[in-house]
Amino acid sequence: MTNDYTYQEKITECPLEQYEWERIWFEDVYDTEAKRVLYIGDSISNATFPYATLEAGRKLIFNNFASSKGLDNPYYYPMIKMFIEQNERKDAIIINNGLHGWHLDDDKYEELYLKLVENIKKCSPDTPIFIVLTTAVDDAREFSQRVPKRNERAIAVAKKADAGIIDLYSVSKANKALLCDDGVHFIPEGYEVLGKEIIRALGENQII
Repeated sequence: MTNDYTYQEKITECPLEQYEWERIWFEDVYDTEAKRVLYIGDSISNATFPYATLEAGRKLIFNNFASSKGLDNPYYYPMIKMFIEQNERKDAIIINNGLHGWHLDDDKYEELYLKLVENIKKCSPDTPIFIVLTTAVDDAREFSQRVPKRNERAIAVAKKADAGIIDLYSVSKANKALLCDDGVHFIPEGYEVLGKEIIRALGENQII
């Protein structure tokens, strides 16, 4: 998976993007020995989680819920809740939402992100949660300036919710040569780098 998913090319006031999508993936459900991580995110998470599983030597297996929905979409959390509840085992939940819902200003983004994380904690109170910082964007549009600001708010959410942080922003910024021509998605080597950082961070927090 490289740049096969859509992204919003222009910021509008519309709460929906021109093309809305979801993808849910349960990896190797017969494996009951490996630890299991639930990755809630977008097209970046969708393309990264297989590399993270490989990097972990399948000691961690990643199930993925990827969506284009903004944080204010009334169907977003119900779908996440349904995804989480289908997983009997969940040793960690990692969350990323930053490349969608551009109609939200930064204050509203932080408010709704915190609400989402708090709802996930209620749904799965014993599971460690990590906020994944949004990957860098390399283009001349407003997105490249807004991503760092959103990451500042995501860090604030993590602190308020007592959640961990996985910094994919710094790693992706240092590896912009691995971006696709669209300036948003990555070539396979880029997703491999992101997967390695996820495993490094989870290992540092004794998840693996």
